[in-house]
Amino acid sequence: MSIVRKIAKNTGIIITGNVVFKLISLVVTIYLVRYLGVADFGKFNFLFAYLSFFTLITEFGLSTILIREISQNKDKTAELVGNALSITFLLSILSFILSITMISLISYPADTTFYIYVVSISIFFISYSGVYASIFRANLKMEYNQYAKIISRIFSAILIFFVIFSGGKLIHIVIIMVVAEFINALLNYSYSKKFINPSFKLNIDIWKHLLTESFPIALSSMFAVIYHNIDIIMLSSMRGDTSVGYYSAALKVVAPLGLITSGLTMSLFPVISSYAKNSLEKLSNAYVISLKYILLISLPITVGVSFTSKEIISFVFGSEFMPAAIVLVILIWVQLFVFTNTINIDTLISLHKQNKVTKVAFAGSILNILLNSLLIPKYDFYGASFATVLTEIIILLLLFPSVLKKVNISSMNKSIIKILLANLILSIYLFILLPKFNFYVIIFTSVFVYFTFYFLIGGVNDMDKKIFKKLFHH
Repeated sequence: MSIVRKIAKNTGIIITGNVVFKLISLVVTIYLVRYLGVADFGKFNFLFAYLSFFTLITEFGLSTILIREISQNKDKTAELVGNALSITFLLSILSFILSITMISLISYPADTTFYIYVVSISIFFISYSGVYASIFRANLKMEYNQYAKIISRIFSAILIFFVIFSGGKLIHIVIIMVVAEFINALLNYSYSKKFINPSFKLNIDIWKHLLTESFPIALSSMFAVIYHNIDIIMLSSMRGDTSVGYYSAALKVVAPLGLITSGLTMSLFPVISSYAKNSLEKLSNAYVISLKYILLISLPITVGVSFTSKEIISFVFGSEFMPAAIVLVILIWVQLFVFTNTINIDTLISLHKQNKVTKVAFAGSILNILLNSLLIPKYDFYGASFATVLTEIIILLLLFPSVLKKVNISSMNKSIIKILLANLILSIYLFILLPKFNFYVIIFTSVFVYFTFYFLIGGVNDMDKKIFKKLFHH
């Protein structure tokens, strides 16, 4: 099977799995929001925002480096995975202790503190799932990770609906989420046996190599978690659970809209890592193609949601959450920059330039904290939204020059112009017709209008034709 077909197959599996996962999650979220109300829904999201700061300690950048190392050194997979699991176990213990200690020292309500104690147990399960997922990603076999995610999500969905319809409490939902993470880890472990039996023989050189290479990623991940989650923490402390509820509602809508682009970026990293070691020309081609398709797919989604945010929020969460509509308009633009930055970060890591990523992530986290400090007191959750977008834009501007030193993107200049033109036509179409005709008809026809215009202005070039030929050629 050609590398194009492998990437396409893996991307398709990731997208399909994520669509199913997100649809289940969306249905659960709709019922959960209406059952819990704005304040308790905000508290529920705070728990996992808090937890994210401690799961990054257990991750320590290991999964990213593990994917790169397995992609470049297939013969050492068993030893790499075994030692990575040992490191993860020790880091999980440290993370768990820190999580329950920190929340005990902070002046949060007793119920919130207890919820954190319970949800912190999932740190162990999340960390091990991350290592096993690295095996699947490196081998472009993400279907196994998707099976585990979907099965565990179905399990949690069934039990959450039982809690809702039986009048249960938030603590019951928290316990269900922990058990679901355990099932996910158990299934990932079971599926990983198809590929590898880890060697748990202690190898100090591998420990040193993994920790040394992962440390910059761990730092950048820590900074990334700060600027992705500190807004919720700061909103909670400055404005309360209701503001977090509105803000989180918009985030819940934004997340599923990046399924296609996230699937593509996940599939490309092991391929980019391999090319970075063997051929900079192939690396440049892979970068250009991936960036082009990310823009081609994510930009019209961004434009479409910007025009339809009120209808989306009303349909998903009800009129009670209408203040989240403007937040959605702002945050949807984050996705465009996030996926572009992801490709840039993956490219730099594959080139062993993770120190650059760390410096940029540090700058981004400091900037985000400053922006949130200035904007949240005055503009509430709208200020947090603007802070997130501005942070991602600055990160893009800081990363891009380093990528251009190794990657030639001159071949995609015309493609970018054509993508922008197609989105301009889409914007005009939505602006004129959306207020006058049926919402669903306009949304479906806008997809046809966008891709038809893109094709007519020559957006599909010879490289695209070659890719499609390889994709469908048996």
